[in-house]
This record gives sequence, C-alpha cells and structure tokens, in this order.
Amino acid sequence: MTEKSRNSDIAANETESMGPNSSSAGPFHRKKIVWWTAGGLVILALIIGIPYYIHSLSHESTDDAFIDGDIIPISPRVSGYVAHIYVQDNQWVKAGDLLVDLDPHDFQARLDGAEAALEAAKAANRARNISVELTRITATAELNEAKDNVESARAAVQEAKARLALCEAALAQAKAEAESARGRYRLDATNLKRYREMAKTKTVSLQDLDRAVAAEQMSAADLRAAEKKVDKSICS
Repeated sequence: MTEKSRNSDIAANETESMGPNSSSAGPFHRKKIVWWTAGGLVILALIIGIPYYIHSLSHESTDDAFIDGDIIPISPRVSGYVAHIYVQDNQWVKAGDLLVDLDPHDFQARLDGAEAALEAAKAANRARNISVELTRITATAELNEAKDNVESARAAVQEAKARLALCEAALAQAKAEAESARGRYRLDATNLKRYREMAKTKTVSLQDLDRAVAAEQMSAADLRAAEKKVDKSICS
C-alpha cells in the first residue's frame, strides 16, 4: 500500500469517527435556541398582557358605545347660598344623608321682616277697630249732647279715652312699621356686604353691585322716615 492510500484511509477513519457527534450536536443546539426564543416570547407576552388585562377589567375601549345610568336631579326647596358641602365627587350617598348647608342669614332676615310686617298688620287692624269704636262713641255723644249735658260730658271723657287709645295704636303701628323697615334694611345691608365681597373677586357685575347699593340706601332712608314717624306718634 502506498503512502497516499494510507493517508486517505486515515482521513476516512477520522471522518467516520467525528461524523455522528457533529450531526447530533447541531439539532440539539437549534432546539435549545428555539426553547429560549419561545420562553422569551412567553415572558414578553406576560409582561405586556397582564397590565392590559388588569386595565381592561375597569376600562372599556370602543368606538360605538352607550352608557346606561340613572340621573337623579337634586334641588333644594328654597333658594340660597351654600355655606358648607358634606360630600365629594362620585361619593355614594343614601336617602337622608346631609349633602349641603344653606346660609341661614337671608332666611332669618326674611323671617324677621315677615314677623315685623305681621305685627304692623295687627296694629293697623287694632287701629281700625278703635277708629270704628271712636266713630260710634262720637256719634252717640253728639246725639245725646242735645238731651243732657251730663251725658255730653261723659261722652267727652269716653272720646278722650278713645283718642288716647287711637294714639297708642298709631304709635304701635308706627313702631311696627319701623321694625319692618329695620328688617328690610338689615337684609339689604347684608346683601350689599356680600355683593362687595363678591365684587372683589369679580363674581358679580357692577350693575348688580350698584343695585345693591341703591337698595341699601333706599331701605336706610325708609328706616329713618319710619323712626321719625315713631317720634311724631308719641302721645302726650
């Protein structure tokens, strides 16, 4: 056997001995890469998918949707300024829960004015009744004057008493009117104070502020006139 043939046999033997190992190592390496790639894709999908799933539990995404809900309007029985709010946005409430407090100053001023007007009406009614009684007594006195001087004198005494009662009733009416004017002035003064505070933040127009000033000045003038009437109605 020549040297060249021996070298060929040796190369062939080495190729046969290395062939099985190299052919088995190639597929194993490819499978390992495939598994690593698949695992990475699964982890990436979990990283992206879990936050999306959590977000989808509380959010809906659509370009053609409707919302079905109950709308319950809330309105007070009286109008007024809110002094305090006891609830927050989207807070659950139940029947009977206190939602807001209204400023009671306006209502108190209106109540005071209404009570003063009621007393003025009562005083006016008493004055009318006394005036009717005075007319009856005067007519009776005039009728009896021709009959008897004594009866005339008695009628004069009764007339004087009636006039005194009428004067006292007029005084009471004047005081009631003054109290009513005082209530209106307090209300207008309170409104003017509020409008001036609101004007500082420009939440009210200058026209509304001017009207509030005019109303306060008018009610102040009415109050002064009513107090002068009380002074003039004092019985002597």
